[in-house]
Amino acid sequence: ALLIMPTAVCFLLLSLELVSLVPGLKGQESGALTFIDVSSTGNTDASISVTSPEIPFEGEIHSTLTILRNGAIIFGELQSSDFSPPTSGFPTERFPYLVSPFWTSDAINSEVEVVYAVFKSTDVATQEVDAYINSAVGTSDFAANWMLVVSWESAVSSEPEEEGSDVESDTDGLMEGTGSGSGIASGLMENLFKHFQAVVVSDGSASYVVFIYKCGSLDWNEAATVGFSSPVEYANHHLSGNNAGDIDCEGELNSEWYNVLYTLEPNDGKLTKGKDYLPFIQLGRTPGVDSVELARRLDGVSRRNAIPLGLPFGHAVHKRAYVGTNGIISFGRPWYFYYPFPFPTFYWWTRNAYVVAPFWNDHDIRKEGGVTYEIQKQGESDLSDRWLGVVSDFVNYQFEDDESDEEFKGTWMLVAQWTDVHLYPHGSYWFYSTVNKANTYQAAIITNGVKTYSVFTYNCQMMQWSGLWRYSTIGFNARGLYYKNHLFTGQPNANLIACENMEDTPWSNVVYQLSISEDLVQSEKAKCMNLEATALEKNGVVTDSKDVIPCPCSLWQAWRDRRFRFLRDYSIGFCYYRRRNSSPDSVNQICCYSLSWPTWGALIIDHELDGSSYFIDPRGTKSTLDKDFRLTCCGIAGLCDVYYQLRPTITCSGYVPPRWTWGWGDPHFTTLDNRTYTFNGRGEYMLVRSTNGAGGQYEFALQARTEPVSEESNATQFTAFACGLLDTEARVEVQINETGHLAIFCNGSDVSDNLTNINDTVEKELVDVTRESNSSVSMAFSNGVSVTVTATVGGGGMLNFVLLVPTEFEGNLEGLLGNFNGNQEDDLEFRNGTQLPSDAPDSLIHQFGQSWQISEEESLFTYPPGMTTDDYSYPDHSPVFLDELLPNADPEIVEFCDGDPQCVYDYTETNDSSIANSTKMTNMENVNNSVQATNNPPMMFGPGSFLVTYGQQSVYSFNVSDDSDDAPSVMLMGDPPAATTLTHVGEGKYEFSWTLQTLPENVSSLVFVATDSMEAVSTLSPLLEVCACQNDGNCSSDEILSSVHNVIVMDCICHEAWEGSFCEMDVNGCTEVLCYDGVQCYDVQAPGAGAECGSCPVGLSGEGIKCADVDECNSTDTNMCEQLCVNTEGSFECGCMSGYTVDPAALDMCIDVDECSLFSSDCEQICTNIHGSFACECYPGFQLSSDNATCNVMMENECLMNICSDGGVCAMENGMEKCFCDLGYVLDAEINTTCADVNECDLNPNLCNNGMCVNTVGGFSCECGEGGFRLDDSDMRTCIDIDECAEEAASFGASQALCNETETCQNTHGSYECVCPPGTDQDDNCGVIIDNPPEPSPLKPSDEELTVLILDYTLQNLTDSVLTEFRELTAEVVNSYCSESAESNCDSNIVEHCVAIDNNRKRSISSRALSSLGLTLADVVVLKSKLQESSVVSNALAVLVPFYVKALDGVLRNETVKQALEYAPEVYIANGLRVMLLGTGDGTETTTPTSEMPTPEPTGGLTTLHIILIAVGICVAISVLFILGALTCLCVYCDSQLCKKSKVLPITSDEKMDERLILAEVSL
Repeated sequence: ALLIMPTAVCFLLLSLELVSLVPGLKGQESGALTFIDVSSTGNTDASISVTSPEIPFEGEIHSTLTILRNGAIIFGELQSSDFSPPTSGFPTERFPYLVSPFWTSDAINSEVEVVYAVFKSTDVATQEVDAYINSAVGTSDFAANWMLVVSWESAVSSEPEEEGSDVESDTDGLMEGTGSGSGIASGLMENLFKHFQAVVVSDGSASYVVFIYKCGSLDWNEAATVGFSSPVEYANHHLSGNNAGDIDCEGELNSEWYNVLYTLEPNDGKLTKGKDYLPFIQLGRTPGVDSVELARRLDGVSRRNAIPLGLPFGHAVHKRAYVGTNGIISFGRPWYFYYPFPFPTFYWWTRNAYVVAPFWNDHDIRKEGGVTYEIQKQGESDLSDRWLGVVSDFVNYQFEDDESDEEFKGTWMLVAQWTDVHLYPHGSYWFYSTVNKANTYQAAIITNGVKTYSVFTYNCQMMQWSGLWRYSTIGFNARGLYYKNHLFTGQPNANLIACENMEDTPWSNVVYQLSISEDLVQSEKAKCMNLEATALEKNGVVTDSKDVIPCPCSLWQAWRDRRFRFLRDYSIGFCYYRRRNSSPDSVNQICCYSLSWPTWGALIIDHELDGSSYFIDPRGTKSTLDKDFRLTCCGIAGLCDVYYQLRPTITCSGYVPPRWTWGWGDPHFTTLDNRTYTFNGRGEYMLVRSTNGAGGQYEFALQARTEPVSEESNATQFTAFACGLLDTEARVEVQINETGHLAIFCNGSDVSDNLTNINDTVEKELVDVTRESNSSVSMAFSNGVSVTVTATVGGGGMLNFVLLVPTEFEGNLEGLLGNFNGNQEDDLEFRNGTQLPSDAPDSLIHQFGQSWQISEEESLFTYPPGMTTDDYSYPDHSPVFLDELLPNADPEIVEFCDGDPQCVYDYTETNDSSIANSTKMTNMENVNNSVQATNNPPMMFGPGSFLVTYGQQSVYSFNVSDDSDDAPSVMLMGDPPAATTLTHVGEGKYEFSWTLQTLPENVSSLVFVATDSMEAVSTLSPLLEVCACQNDGNCSSDEILSSVHNVIVMDCICHEAWEGSFCEMDVNGCTEVLCYDGVQCYDVQAPGAGAECGSCPVGLSGEGIKCADVDECNSTDTNMCEQLCVNTEGSFECGCMSGYTVDPAALDMCIDVDECSLFSSDCEQICTNIHGSFACECYPGFQLSSDNATCNVMMENECLMNICSDGGVCAMENGMEKCFCDLGYVLDAEINTTCADVNECDLNPNLCNNGMCVNTVGGFSCECGEGGFRLDDSDMRTCIDIDECAEEAASFGASQALCNETETCQNTHGSYECVCPPGTDQDDNCGVIIDNPPEPSPLKPSDEELTVLILDYTLQNLTDSVLTEFRELTAEVVNSYCSESAESNCDSNIVEHCVAIDNNRKRSISSRALSSLGLTLADVVVLKSKLQESSVVSNALAVLVPFYVKALDGVLRNETVKQALEYAPEVYIANGLRVMLLGTGDGTETTTPTSEMPTPEPTGGLTTLHIILIAVGICVAISVLFILGALTCLCVYCDSQLCKKSKVLPITSDEKMDERLILAEVSL
C-alpha cells in the first residue's frame, strides 16, 4: 500500500484536466521542445499578422497580440498601460487574456531584446510543435495553421551580431501586431544568460502555448509570474513568484530542457468553454471580495447575506440568502435539513421553503472538506464585473432560444463551493462504501433584480458518491408552487450528473431559471440601478463643490425670486426650477414647497416629495438621462435614495434673496438701498447699469421711457422699458401698443404673439421672457437679474416695474436706482459722481434724474424709422415737485390716499382717482412682497436621522434660529405618537423624547414645524430609523422591512429562539430541526432555542437528530450468524461462505449447496457433492487432469478406433470398446455409441432461481424474458430488476419519454412508474395544491404507541434476538395485512392506512406495489427503555413491550397495527411466540395492571365453528323453537364477526383496562 498509494496519487494528479492545462512536461525523454530557431527572413515591421483562422482563447476570438518586453503576451486590445506583473499571481484585472513565460519588472528592459517570428503549417518547426502537443495532450489530429514564436534574449553575447542580421528588436517596451506577413528573421544568439521562449499555436479551433527554458539560460533572481490568465480560468506555475528564477532547471535528470504547456482553447471540436460548459469560478482571488468559510459542524448554515436589489425566485423577491453545509442555498430564512426528498416534499416547512439544491444530502465537514462562498457585485472590481459577465454570457447561451430580446446581464452573484465533502457519518464506519469518497461541486446564483438563474457546476472526476440510505436531490423549490427535480434526483447514480460531457470535458452544468416572470417592480428597480451606473459614469455626483445656488427657503421667496420659474410638469408638487443653470458645471435644481397645513409654503426636504439637483443638456434643459433616472427610481421601484445619492436635494442653507427695487405711478422710485423719491422727468433714462462686469460675464442695463399721462396733464408715466446684457443680443423691450396691450420685443423681434397665455415663455440663449399675467411680463437674464413690467390704468397706458438684483452686484451699480452699497444716503448720485445730500429738495432731485438721461449710444430702445432718442428727450420739462405739492394738498385727497404721499401727488396731478389708487396699492404690494421675499423662515438644524429603539427612550435634539427678535413657535406636525414629549430646553434648543412601545406597523414620519411672526414656515424631518426588535434581537443596517415617507423600519437579526419581523414569535424548533425518521421532535420553548429529539430507533445509535447504524455484526449478543454477518441499516443479515446458502428454515444457519444437482460445477464426467464444495471424478479407464475437472483416457485404455459419435468418448473397459458421455449428455439406450443431450431443466426445475430455464445442447441457460429484468452477472441464474430510472439518468436524458419534468421516475419491481413528488396533487399533473392546506402534524410515538405482552419471558431472558424476531414478525404481519386485505370492503380504513404506508414509502399505488410494501424490522421500533415485567396474566411470566411502527410522516396509526395483529395471530404462534396485545396509546402513559388476570379455559382445540355446530345440534334435539332462536343468535354473532379471522376473547380484571386480546393458541 505504501508503494501503490503515492503512485496512484501522482498518476491521478497528472491525469486530471482540472484547469485545462498540462503543466511542466519535462526532459528530452518526454519529447521536450528545445529553442526554436527564428532565423527565417521576413519584414521588419513592428506588427504581427494573424492569418485566418483567428486565435481562440477561452471562448473569445483574438486577432491582436501585444508582446511585452518584460516577459508576457497580451491577447486582444490593451486595457491598461501598466505593464508591471501582479504582486500575487493570476488572475489579473488589467489584462483579461494573457500568457507569461516570465513576467517580471520593467528593470530587465535595458538588458533584453525581443525576437519573434510567425510560422506556417508547412514549416518544419510547426510540425515538430504539433507532434509535441499531440503527444502531451493525448490527441493525434492537432495541426496548427499558425504559430508565433517569441524569444526574450539577453543583449549580452559572447559573439558579436553578424552584420546584416535581420533580427528585429523593440526598445519601446511592447510590440503590437494586427496586420499580415511572415515572421522576423533572427539568428539564434549563443551564450545567452537571459533566454526563454513562448510558442503560441492555433488551428482555428484549438490553441496552446508552450514555454521553453534551458537550464542555465536564466540568471535572474527577482520574482516573476509564470502562467496564464483569462476570465474563465487561470493558472500559476508552482514556481511562480520568488522562485521563478529556478524554472529553467526544472527538467528531468539528464535533461537540460524544460517545457510548460497550457491549453488556451481545448481541441474538442464539439464543446466550447464558457458557452457549452463552464468550469469552477475561482474563489478567493477577487480583490475586495471576502470568501466566507462555513464552520465545521453538522447541518450548518451561513450568516445571512443581504441582496440589496432583491432576488426574484418563484413568485417572491428575496432580500437575504443562506448557504448550507448540506448542498443547499436557501432564501428568506435559513434552511439546512439533511434528509433529501424530491421537491416539493410532503413536509410543509420544506415545501414552503425557497431552496436551491445543487446536491442536497447529508454532508459531513467536521474533519475534512469544507464549504466556501463569496458574493460578487457589479462595479465592485474589474474582476467581479468579469466574472459576472462570464456567467451572464453562459446563461444567455443556455437560453438563447428565449423570446426575450434583451440579453441577461447579472449585477449580483453568490458563488458557493462544496469542496471534498463526505457523507455523514464520515470516518465512523470504515465498512461503508463511501467512507473515502468525496464530492466537490459549485453553485452560482446570479440575478439582475429582474431575472434570476442558478448554475450548478460539476467535475466528473470530483463527484464520487450519490448517497447512502437516501440519494441526492438536485433541483430547486419555490414554496411548492414552482419547483424542478433533475433527472438524477433520488437515483443511486446521482453523482454521474457530473459526467454528461465526459467524452469532451470533465465539466458539466445544470442551469435553471429561478424567476418565473418579470416582476414590474423588480424590472423598474433594475432599470434604476442601470441608470445610476450610467449617470455616475457620465456626469458623476452633484456635490457642494459644484456651486449650486440654494433653493429659496419659502414658497413666497420662490414665487418672487424671478431667477426661479414655476414648473408646471413636475409630478410631485408645487415646484420651481432655476431658469438658468446655477453653476459652471451645467447643474440646475428643482425646489418644491408644501401646500398643506401647517407647513404651507415650507421647502420640502423629503425624497419622495421634494426636488433635486440635475444636469442640463447643452440646450439648457434637463437632461433626458436625469429625467428618466428620477422618474424610474422614485416611481414604483421605490429607490429614491439611489437617485438622491447622486442628485441630492438642494436645501436653502445660504440662500440670500435678491434685492428688490421698483418704480411706479407718476414716476416714483424705491432704490436698491430702500430710499423712496419721486422724479417726474420726461424722456429716456438709465434706471440702473452694472459696472466692472459685476454679477457675471456681461454688464446689465435697464432703461425707462416716460411720457405725459395726458395732453392736459404735466404728470408723466412709464410707457416703455428696455433692458439687456450689454455687448450681446440679449435685449428685451416692453411698451404699450396702439390697442393698449403690451408689445414685447426680444432680441429685436416682436414675440408678443408667443406670449399670449400665462406662463408662456420665450427662451433665448441669455434671457427668458415669460407672461406672468394678462398685464405683466418678466425677463430673467442669465446673470440672475430679473425685471417684471406691469401695465396699470391711466391715460395712454401706465407701466410699473420691479427689478430684482442678486447680491453679487452690490457696490457695482449706478443710475436712478442707486449704487446698491447698503447706504441709502448716497443713492442719489449724478452721472458725474456728485452726490445729493439726503435732505435735497425735489428740484435738485429733478436735476439728478435729468443727468441720467440716456444718449443715442447708450440707448437699448428700438425706434420707428426717422426717430432717435432725441425725439423722446425733453430737458426743459418742468413738473410740479412733490415737496411743494404736499403742504397744499386737498384734505379729501389726503384722506382718500390714507396719507400716502405718492398717491396724493398722482391724484393731484392727474385728477384721476384710479391712477392714485393704483399708485397706492402697487407700492403697498411691492413693499409687502419685498418684506416677504427678504424674510427667511426660521432655520432648523438637527441630525439627518433619528434612531428609535423599541422599549428604550430615544432623544432627538435640534436647534431653531430666526433673524427676527421674536422666538418662532415649534411644533410636531400631526398627532404625536404615544409616549413622546417635545421640550424647549432654552436658547433655541429643542429635545424630542420617544419611548417606542408598540410595533411600528403605522409609524409615520416626524415633521417638526417652526413658524415665525410673519407666518414663514420651515420644517425639519429627520430620517426616522425604527428598530423594533424584541427579545434581544439586533437591527440590521443592511436590510430594511419598509421605507415609506422618510421612515425606515429596519429588519431584525433575531436570536435563534425567536422569529418574525421583530423577533416577536417563538421559533418552532421542530420546523428547523428534522429528527431522524420516526423519532419524536420536542420544541424547546424560548428563550431556549432549537428542538430536542427522542431516542433513535432500535438498531441505530445517535442523539435522535442523526441516527447512525449499529453494527450488530460486531456484537456477540446480536450476531447469531453461523458463518457470515452482513450489516444493514438498522439491522443485519446472515450470509454464507462459498458453497453454502442460507437455510430458509433457519435464516442464521447455512446449508450445503449441491453444485452437482444444480449443474454449476465444471466437471466433465462425474460430479460428487461434498460439504461446502464438490469433487470431479472420471469414468473407469479415464484419469483426472491437472485442472481437476476434465478427464483423459488412460493410455492403456485407448480405443483402436473411435466408435462414438455426438460427444461420446471411447475407452476400453474389460477389453471391450465402450462409449462414455460428458456431463450434460447420456448414452443412447438403443444406440450405445451415441450421446444424447440431457434436459437439465427437467431434471432440476430450480436451476434458474427466478428466471426461465432454457435447455441447450450439453447444457442450459437462464433467461428473464421480456420486461424490466436481466440476469445477474455474478451467477447468470438470478433475474434482477432493471432500474430504468437510474439508467435513463445515466444516459443524460437521451430518452425523455419515461416521465415529464413535473414527475419523478420511481423504479418498481420489473418496471417503473412516473409519480408526482410528495406534497403535490397526484391527480392533476402533479400540480401543487395551491391553497396549501395545513399539513397534518406527524403522528407522535406517544400517541400511536401499542403495548404487547410477550409471555414466558422475563427481563433477564428477553434477549435482543427475541425482540428482533418480534419486530420481524410484526413487519411481516403488517405487510401481509395490507397486501391481502386492501381490496376488501370489510374495513374502510384498510386501504387508507395501507396507501398511507405506500405513499410514505414513495411507491406508486398499484396492486404490484401493495404486494411488496417492504416493511422491515427497522420499521418496528421497540421502546426498550420502557420494558417492564408484568403479572397481568396469572401464573405466567410476561414482559410489557411498548412499540410502534414507523412511517415517513411519523408513525403508523395504532388502529392499523392493531387490526393487522388481529388479522394474522398464527404468525407469532408458528414461530413459538405467545403475544398478547394490551392496549392502544391515547397520549397518556400505559399503566401496568397488578391484579391477576383470569386464564382462559382451554378449548381442547375446538374451533369456533365446532362449538357453534354442537350448540345447534343440541338445540334441534330439544325443540324447533329453540333451534330458531339459536339460529337467530348465530346470525347476529356472525354478522359482528364477519371480517375477523381470529376469535377475540375479552379478558377482564378488577383494574380498568383497554380492549385486550389473546393472540395465542386461539384461532378460527
